[in-house]
Amino acid sequence: MKSILLIITALFSLSTFADYDINDITFFETDGCSAGAPDGNWGHCCYEHDFSYWTGGSYVDRKEADERLRQCVNYMGGPGDLFYRFVRPGGAGYYAKAWPDQNVNPNITEGDREAMKNEKALWESINRPPEFEFIITETILFPELTPYRKELLIEKFKAHKKTRDYQYFYKNYKNIMGRAPITEAYH
Repeated sequence: MKSILLIITALFSLSTFADYDINDITFFETDGCSAGAPDGNWGHCCYEHDFSYWTGGSYVDRKEADERLRQCVNYMGGPGDLFYRFVRPGGAGYYAKAWPDQNVNPNITEGDREAMKNEKALWESINRPPEFEFIITETILFPELTPYRKELLIEKFKAHKKTRDYQYFYKNYKNIMGRAPITEAYH
């Protein structure tokens, strides 16, 4: 929740979507299963999740990334449900790290601010449950990636796809999961 509130606070000073070039985008990095969580035999699941969080996108994209993490880790016999309970409430501040502005919508209206304020008030009125979904807030904050931004991500990720780490991840993921990872959407 703190990460959502920090993003909301930062938003009020933004006014327009910045146009970036390839040099503005951070390089993709993964730390495996973050926050001291063991990688177990599900490290490939965390790698894919880190990639999805690096690229960013909409509320739905983030929710799908978290759900893929849960399903993948559970499939591997790990604590996927536990991972999910951590990333849903705490992950927004780590989302869309490729972008200096975290792909946050800078054109928030007074109506949007009021809707986010009401959603926060609702959350507080029910004793701040950690599993609360800030659907309205995240839908306002995180727009779909533009085609231009997707093209920049594809270009930026090309060099990483040639690394030994990526080749190892890709081969393991495909062999274990029986399908290509989400990274293949960026080729």
